[in-house]
Amino acid sequence: MTTMNCEEFVDLVTAYLDEELDAGTRRRFTGHIGVCGGCDVYLRQIRVTVAEVGRLPARNLTDRSRENLLEAFRDWSAR
Repeated sequence: MTTMNCEEFVDLVTAYLDEELDAGTRRRFTGHIGVCGGCDVYLRQIRVTVAEVGRLPARNLTDRSRENLLEAFRDWSAR
């Protein structure tokens, strides 16, 4: 089994949370968490962010706020 580096880990976080990784990639992903404290913290931060943003009622989101959020994450995968 090949090891995973931090860059690959970050690229796969969304797929991991969406349970879209194949078994081998998932093992490499969880194995990386076990040896990389920084990525473990990063994953926890993403989970907290997703949970908190998910609690925002969409009807209370102004058009401007919605557009700001979309703009902030529009190029996320390119980073």
